[in-house]
Amino acid sequence: MEAAANSMVLQLDQLVVAYPHTAEPTLQGLNLSLQRGERLALVGPSGCGKSTVARAVLQLLPPGSRTAGGLLLCGQDPRTLGPRALNRLRGEAVGLVFQDPMTRLNPLLSIGEHISDTLRAHRPGWLREQVRQRAEQLLERVGITVERFNSYPHEFSGGMRQRVAIALAMALNPPLVIADEPTTSLDVAVAAQVMAELCGLCEELGSALLLISHDLAMAGTWCGQMAVMEQGSLLELATSEQVLTNPKQPLSKRLVAAARLREGSGTPPLAATAVLLEVHQLRCWH
Repeated sequence: MEAAANSMVLQLDQLVVAYPHTAEPTLQGLNLSLQRGERLALVGPSGCGKSTVARAVLQLLPPGSRTAGGLLLCGQDPRTLGPRALNRLRGEAVGLVFQDPMTRLNPLLSIGEHISDTLRAHRPGWLREQVRQRAEQLLERVGITVERFNSYPHEFSGGMRQRVAIALAMALNPPLVIADEPTTSLDVAVAAQVMAELCGLCEELGSALLLISHDLAMAGTWCGQMAVMEQGSLLELATSEQVLTNPKQPLSKRLVAAARLREGSGTPPLAATAVLLEVHQLRCWH
């Protein structure tokens, strides 16, 4: 699509979003921009409006929601588009990776069918062989062998299902990828592998990444920029290193302190005399 050639993939200018039957807006004049190749982590406490940003960008807000301010996705305002044009923009401009991949995966379709259906919907001129070849390439790129092409989602682990979700998100080489808490349900080792795959693909394709997360340590590892939100407003925007090492705002300081505590740096060392287990001359027989 022509808009994808523009280096600016996302622009929010004083964006206001209010859900139905709420007195106060969830987003209160948010300013944010993202260019191709950039990685921005959107962090903040629960309820601060992080996920609302993604819903507003894709026009997935519940009926009756109210928006104001500027919103451009690859140069187009999705609020002005009809259903067909909006579906095309969603499909080709943005790749989505959700917290739970099963929200996107149909248990009745094989993994290969998921990707093939996406490709056929947006590439109607492709031959069957082209679709199959591209689907296999995508699966192999995220570490899934061709032998698993006809496997079903329930036959995969959580980490493997998230890899399938990444393959689906990157199928059409989108200028922007939005990942909303993509590793929350995964253990630390698998989460690191999944993020490495996602960021590697974004780098290869030149896609921008908007990572929505409550995990500052993970966000700082994979994103060069970090935006801290509080009550629907942008509180602090800087490099991840600056936010993690020298936060400016009280909330940012509390989030960084909590992250350090979770990582173990805030745990006091055990006293030298605090012996938890001691074993002498232990023998075992079967």
